[in-house]
Amino acid sequence: MDSYLESKLCSADLRLKRMVESVTKREIDFKRGDGGYFFTAGYSQIDTPEQILALWDAIEGYLGDRLEKIQDCPDGKSIYVKVKYATE
Repeated sequence: MDSYLESKLCSADLRLKRMVESVTKREIDFKRGDGGYFFTAGYSQIDTPEQILALWDAIEGYLGDRLEKIQDCPDGKSIYVKVKYATE
């Protein structure tokens, strides 16, 4: 992770990272975007569609207005999440 991105993250962003990694059992990497960051989270370790939806809902609920976009990736095994920085 680059130093600019690190400087823009708040403790809630780091908790989000831990939460998603705990649920998916896979490491995620935040990437710098325009006015925020984004990541993809693979969910091939999640057993049911209900669990995938629960992860999606948890991310939406946790981020609230900071969530810019959440969508399924074309691979069908991960989601794409774009988040606004807390300070902007």
